[in-house]
Amino acid sequence: MKTLLFYPLLLVCSLFLLASCQSEEDKDWEATQSRYSAGAIDSFLQRYPDSKYKEAAKEIEQEINWLMAERINTIYSYKKYISDYPAGQYQSAAEAKLNTLVNEEINLADLTKGSFSGKINYTDIETQILYFKFVEIQEEDNNIRFVAEINTSNIRKSIEGRINKTDYSIMFMEDPDQKEMLNLTDGKIYFRSNKLMIESTNISQYWRLLKYQD
Repeated sequence: MKTLLFYPLLLVCSLFLLASCQSEEDKDWEATQSRYSAGAIDSFLQRYPDSKYKEAAKEIEQEINWLMAERINTIYSYKKYISDYPAGQYQSAAEAKLNTLVNEEINLADLTKGSFSGKINYTDIETQILYFKFVEIQEEDNNIRFVAEINTSNIRKSIEGRINKTDYSIMFMEDPDQKEMLNLTDGKIYFRSNKLMIESTNISQYWRLLKYQD
């Protein structure tokens, strides 16, 4: 009877000793893995910058960010992944996904009929774009020059720009002498889920405009 009881008791003691030998870093890593979020990974790496789990953490973080890029499924999301992970394991997949977001032909009526709303994400501030509408459009060779009205919660102004008719890239040209600047970066116009979207292609600042009214 003593022999039969000895091995289960030994196993329990071994597991107890193993658990008691775990460091705080080991415990934090287990908890971080169970949460499976980019925020949790980032927090762990900040606490343990030279962790033995550093490479594993970076691999999981990349996987999480790739899954998020797929879920969002926009030009910006794939460009951001490619920029963040230039040698990433999903580079080819990201390039392929970008190629699936092919532009349908966009007519001037698609732009001028109706208005857009959206947001601009600065480093730590989000500005809502309540209203954006193309009010003047003029074709010039391969470009379309435009004037648009834009309203945010605290800015109301006209903004000029140019659209390339070949790839539908868009550039905003704000007057540097104006006191109220939105600093919109370059973007692209394309259809996503049958809705016209104008989205940043410059990963230094995210903004998007989605057509909501015809």
